Amino acid sequence: MIPIELYPVKLKDNVIPGSDMAGEVIAIGKFKSVKGFKVGDRVITSFFMDYFHGDHNDNTFMSALGGPVDGVLTEYRLFSAHCLVHFPEHLTYEEASTLPCAVLTAYSALMGPVHVKGGDTILVQGTGGVSIFALQFAVATGATVTTTSSADHKLGTNGRGVDHIVEVGGNGTLLKSAKCIRYGGWIHNICVLGGCFFYQVGIVNRFITAIELKPVVDKVFNIEEVLDAHKYLDRQKHIGKAPLPPP
Repeated sequence: MIPIELYPVKLKDNVIPGSDMAGEVIAIGKFKSVKGFKVGDRVITSFFMDYFHGDHNDNTFMSALGGPVDGVLTEYRLFSAHCLVHFPEHLTYEEASTLPCAVLTAYSALMGPVHVKGGDTILVQGTGGVSIFALQFAVATGATVTTTSSADHKLGTNGRGVDHIVEVGGNGTLLKSAKCIRYGGWIHNICVLGGCFFYQVGIVNRFITAIELKPVVDKVFNIEEVLDAHKYLDRQKHIGKAPLPPP
């Protein structure tokens, strides 16, 4: 969204891009409020640094990494302790870096007001990060998943109305989703969801650990290849995520 100037809030001048990351704690401040972390801990960060719970507002939007404030496409980054959380031990840094936005979005959709359960049918759109995590969560619950994609080799259909749709296409697909959902089904329109990052990520981490979920990493780019990575994602042929490890 930022490269094509569609980001909905004002950007910081010469902003450092990147909103999702996994890293290692290399130093800790001497404030008494810093608890629960030690040097060497493996952590991920919240996308909205000043969002704790409830509905979003102008202030929380203005704390989004890689937009109004500098992001994470850098070798070192200073964070307040409240912005960080540990990630599951069985994940690599590359895998964990895919979690902060996409995994919570997918989990909040499928485990929200009406939880997905075994026997349900789920439609996910495309093969990006949110859709792939939604697919993995749905399969873990025993649901049947149908996928749609612009690439024929990634397409699978079952020809019937579905119980849940993870709607990521917006104006281009919303009416089609309405025709695909069963009576009484749920269309989860992906946007900014309320909740509590730290409470939710704790639940998601336990779920990921219990089912030994491994995020789908399509391709790993070197940090010097950041422009190539953006072009690769723009082609929308990827499945899952394409992280950029530090040098």
